[in-house]
Amino acid sequence: QSYGTPLQEQEDWPAQWAKAHVQPLMVQLLWAGAYSFHHPGMMRQLYGHAVYSMLEDYQGYLWFGTGNGLYRYDGYDLLLLDETSPAHLASDQAVNMLQEDGAHYIWISQFGLSEHLLLDERRQRVEARQYLRSLGMEADKEYYLHVDTEGNLWQVMTDTVAFYDFSTHSCRRYATPGFHTVNNLRISVKGSQGTLYVLDGKLLWTFHQQYDAWEQEELSLNAPSFS
Repeated sequence: QSYGTPLQEQEDWPAQWAKAHVQPLMVQLLWAGAYSFHHPGMMRQLYGHAVYSMLEDYQGYLWFGTGNGLYRYDGYDLLLLDETSPAHLASDQAVNMLQEDGAHYIWISQFGLSEHLLLDERRQRVEARQYLRSLGMEADKEYYLHVDTEGNLWQVMTDTVAFYDFSTHSCRRYATPGFHTVNNLRISVKGSQGTLYVLDGKLLWTFHQQYDAWEQEELSLNAPSFS
């Protein structure tokens, strides 16, 4: 890979950068061979920032959620999306989650904010609740949002799971076993058939969308707890 002429004197520049950075895993992802940066000045701008999340959108832009706001890299420049940008994001709040759904909308979660922020395909700020209502999903309850590998939306609430399929433009709802709160849930989705995994404290719930059925497994006492 080429790291650009300004840093050619540092033959082991990625390793040196990773060693000093607060998020070495992030650097390992960047330098794993998927990308080739010809402007290492971009990485210099991120130096010293805690990088909590990363996203490559459908246009190939790279997005970095950091402890100092949201950055976008277009291959030439690294742009901080702050209050003066069309995104209208606060630059003093950490971005801990970035996800792009099947309509190419980017969902943003910031520490300290209970609601998600949303950018449309033109990367302008839109109202997340209004967008959810347009999809037939819940907008007035507390929820945990997850975008699966197909770009579909999963919205997990204490009593309901809402699923929006962008390929069929349809929304389906399923009853949950009854979670105490959504704040401590950890969620993952596997496969096109929609197997949903919900970790609620030490209880691992598995939802099989194809059969509309839940299974429960209690983790061992040595397993980490998120409650």
